[in-house]
Amino acid sequence: MDIKTRIAIIGIQLCAGIALLASILTALPAYARAGTLIKCDFISTQQGPRYVGTYCVDFACQYTTTRIFTSYCPFSL
Repeated sequence: MDIKTRIAIIGIQLCAGIALLASILTALPAYARAGTLIKCDFISTQQGPRYVGTYCVDFACQYTTTRIFTSYCPFSL
């Protein structure tokens, strides 16, 4: 098997893997959002700039918590 055929096969396998991963991620239910960032707001305070992150507490995002960070809001807690 020559190198072009090998590269083509690897490319096809990679595309199939990405498609499978995308279908799995889109099939995840919406309730799997506990601990994830909903929004991040920048505020200016006397102590310097702060980022206020709002996170889901439960799986359905009915309850939220607010955390304050000095540099950025991490995507998940």
